[in-house]
Amino acid sequence: MDVRLEIEPALARLAAMRATNGDIERLLHLAEKTASSSDADGRELWDSALHRTIAEAAGNSLLLAIFDLVDRIRQDTTWRLLRERARSGNRQQLYVEQHRRVIAAIAQREAHAAEQAMREHLELVRDSLLKVMTSPLPARIDGEIPAKMMSANTKNERHHGT
Repeated sequence: MDVRLEIEPALARLAAMRATNGDIERLLHLAEKTASSSDADGRELWDSALHRTIAEAAGNSLLLAIFDLVDRIRQDTTWRLLRERARSGNRQQLYVEQHRRVIAAIAQREAHAAEQAMREHLELVRDSLLKVMTSPLPARIDGEIPAKMMSANTKNERHHGT
């Protein structure tokens, strides 16, 4: 997410300056596909395509190559599962609205607004992921602390009532 926060706002800014009308039409189509996806695979597919289309519209082959490298890492199963856990119904709706703001700024050729909208979107994604990653695991499963989660000291304390 650190790398995405460095390059994707810049890509959105450049896309606002360089996107063709065809690029904008594709972005609008992808935003609708993302919004209407009801399953994890669809959301991932369309979200990735939307972000890549912004990177392509920026017209910078080196930044696009960096984007593609980061996007390959994003496809790792662990990251995909984390992102899906971070998409509550309300949060997914916020992501959809943020995508629309980014695209509107690009369509209006508002480079600074596109950059800022993308930054806000990625910051929300990062914060959502951090929340999922740092949420405490359940302390008990069916009233018991899972054995592999207990240290030797915890087991001893449990047996001795301390």
